[in-house]
Amino acid sequence: MIAGPPTSNVATMTITDAVTGPPSSIFGTDCSNWQKTILFQVLSNAVNFTTHSKEATAMELAVMAVSLFDRSWEEALDTIASHGVRLVEPCGGGHIPKLHYDPIVLASDQDALSRFKETIDERGLEICAFGCHGNPLHPDPKHQRSVHEDFVATCRIAGQFGVPRVDLLSGCPAGGPNDTTPNWIINSIYPTFKSAYR
Repeated sequence: MIAGPPTSNVATMTITDAVTGPPSSIFGTDCSNWQKTILFQVLSNAVNFTTHSKEATAMELAVMAVSLFDRSWEEALDTIASHGVRLVEPCGGGHIPKLHYDPIVLASDQDALSRFKETIDERGLEICAFGCHGNPLHPDPKHQRSVHEDFVATCRIAGQFGVPRVDLLSGCPAGGPNDTTPNWIINSIYPTFKSAYR
């Protein structure tokens, strides 16, 4: 199921309906073309996957709460619920600022964890995964420890909630034994970057 952004007329539908219907049925008329393109690529892939399985099923989309860091946790949840979305991925720790919650605090404070859970339950929402995106392979040992501690705490929280998924990054190591920063060389459209592979 999908829901439109805050400025659109919200529509909830199956992915098949979304792909075959007009873009305005998802976003409203005030959405940019690149947003339409991205969502239609996602939905088309989902339709291709589900229609080639034995039973076609609808895919339910969730909101990654880091996209709502411009508001408090409660306001973010209110926004999500008001648009008919049921699933949310809370994000905190690693390189994500701990604006909505601190996984280490929640893992060590049962009262704080209970209050956090209440904010989800009272709005009829469900956590599909916890997000703790960092770089566990960073060449700085202090950075590694911090990311690892956030990850372990997030796993404990997920266990308390009965959430089977924690989303994270695999990490990016140094390029050599004496490097102090991660080595992030990717394939590029820029011809001069090709020398990095030599």
